[in-house]
Amino acid sequence: MTWLLRGAALACAGLLSGCGTSGSNPVTFPEARFEIVSNGGNSTVEVMQLDAGGTTFTASTSTLTGRQLAFSGHLNIFLENVVPPYTGVFRRVAGSDITVTVSFTGPPGFETNSQTDTTTPARDTASVSVKLAGATPVPSPPAQNPEIRVDICAPRPGIPCSLFSSSTGQTPPPDFGFTGISFVGSVGDANFTHILGTIGNGTPPVDTPSIVFLNGATDSVEADARSPSKDQVFQVQLFIDGQLRDSETGNTDVVVKTNL
Repeated sequence: MTWLLRGAALACAGLLSGCGTSGSNPVTFPEARFEIVSNGGNSTVEVMQLDAGGTTFTASTSTLTGRQLAFSGHLNIFLENVVPPYTGVFRRVAGSDITVTVSFTGPPGFETNSQTDTTTPARDTASVSVKLAGATPVPSPPAQNPEIRVDICAPRPGIPCSLFSSSTGQTPPPDFGFTGISFVGSVGDANFTHILGTIGNGTPPVDTPSIVFLNGATDSVEADARSPSKDQVFQVQLFIDGQLRDSETGNTDVVVKTNL
């Protein structure tokens, strides 16, 4: 992940040190990525806990709470503009066992830290948590208010894609689209653009399907996804407090945005 101040690229000297211009010194925060892999086909999971520092993404009002995610292969959940530690608890509701990996990275020069857990026939939950060892305490970013969520998927021809089941046994079930389609993506507000994905050798590419939460945004939100080869269609949807604000589908720069 890198951080770009809109209109100018910034070089960050430290993981949680400030970067800024004209006397400003905004704090930048790492990106957390939860990758959930289905170990042999299709899986349906429920996110029981998803926390970053003092911010929870599974509060009673969260769009994740009480919802089930249906997918094949794997799915990603990104948390942007949040501080460690990062904790996730995922329950396998149906289908194959799952393997969950949480990882995070900061600016160039900082190694990725990760942890993995796998469900078994006797244990339906996978729990992961990582923190930055020896880090100096830093101020937390603003609490997410409102909740900003971006869903990115690669739809099958003529079929809108969605990861979320409205209820168990939904008919017809949601179509999660094509899995594992790489894309270049970003999400940001009026101050910063957060480019999705980790920096470093051997890290998984950013691919579909992905759910992105942007914490502490101000004024406006914009997100985009595009195919490196421009031959793949993507669907990008922007939700504010669970309400769809913008939705676009295309094979070039697919951009969604709204004012807060």
